[in-house]
Parts: sequence; structure tokens; C-alpha cells
Amino acid sequence: MNGRAAALHTGAVFAHGAEALEDDSCMRRVGENMIHLSVYQPQNDIAGHYCTDIPAVGNTVLVVT
Repeated sequence: MNGRAAALHTGAVFAHGAEALEDDSCMRRVGENMIHLSVYQPQNDIAGHYCTDIPAVGNTVLVVT
């Protein structure tokens, strides 16, 4: 992974701060399970994250929790 580390957390998930999971637009149902998808493009916006529309072509980090 080019010197980068990934970590998985299986505890309670609070996506985007204190937003309820059912109100989070990044949550997706896969069968009976819920997953959270986030896309980051730090070269374009260091603090931005996206759930549906990826703003630019380039290096992209996809996080699934």
C-alpha cells in the first residue's frame, strides 16, 4: 500500500459527527448489512469527503466501514 496503513473499526459508527446512521447519505444497505462509503481527494480538497459525486479525476481514496 505504498507506505500507507488502513484500519478497520467494528464498533459503533458515527459518520460525519453525531449524525444518525439512517440520516447519513453515505450509508448503503448491502443485504441485511449497512456500510458507510466515503471518497477523499486530498490533492483537490484536504478536508472534503464525498458520498456520491466525485468532483475531479485524480488520486482517490475510497473508505468503506
